[in-house]
Amino acid sequence: CGFREFLKLYSYVQFDYPVVVHMDLDSFILKPLDHVFDLMLDPSYDRTRLPVMWQKPNEIPEKVDFVFTRDYGMVEPGVRQPHKVGVQGGFLVVRPSQADFDENIRIILAPGSFEGSDWGGRKKRYGGFYGAGTIQGLASYYYGEIAPNRSVELNRCAYNQMVDNPYGKVPMNATCRTLETQCEDCRKSLVQNIYSAHFTNCGKPFWCPNPAKWWHSEDFHEEQHRLCMDLFREWHSVRYSLEEEWRQRYKRYSPNLSKEELRNDTEGYYLGFSRGH
Repeated sequence: CGFREFLKLYSYVQFDYPVVVHMDLDSFILKPLDHVFDLMLDPSYDRTRLPVMWQKPNEIPEKVDFVFTRDYGMVEPGVRQPHKVGVQGGFLVVRPSQADFDENIRIILAPGSFEGSDWGGRKKRYGGFYGAGTIQGLASYYYGEIAPNRSVELNRCAYNQMVDNPYGKVPMNATCRTLETQCEDCRKSLVQNIYSAHFTNCGKPFWCPNPAKWWHSEDFHEEQHRLCMDLFREWHSVRYSLEEEWRQRYKRYSPNLSKEELRNDTEGYYLGFSRGH
């Protein structure tokens, strides 16, 4: 999360497109995001259909220019107010705008705009978490203070799902990181309800981890293990379809599939790819 993260700001100047989706390379689309585009482009879109984090349908801005999720796992409960927690930089949906691009650059270069670990200085306190000095903190500050009422935070269990623990570490499983009385536990989500996933806490599917050896930590929840493996299977299913297409198109191409029966059902999750990638 160094200064190169600011490259994501170039999403604002992709003027060939009405909406730009910027995703990290370890992210994965499971279902179409058309309804997110409709929210930003179609004024008649039924906003009650969109799973959002906080806003009620009548609170969603008439014009939405930025759609995102937050990374609540970066901050212990109470350290920052939920609306000042960092934007998750692996999933950004942006309406291109030269004005927004220029203003973000101005903020980055302005003396005193980032003090200590916070955008807006100690009074505003948009920071205090990993990556705060780059796009995660800047986007939170920009749409919270500079350009308010132009964005929508999506439900993090449905979009950019990271299979994260919603509770603070101390005391364990007592306080929601969002400061809600009751918070949704994304680890219990069903894969069929997820639009996009981000392989952060699970590790990368192309690592092909053996579930018998991984995730023995006491902090790793049983449901977290289940959902991670379900998402791995989905990722490898897409990979398998690509390998099959290449095999049929190119006569000399041979996928690197395992010929041995693997233990612990890794074959079922990785579809034969667990010997190489």
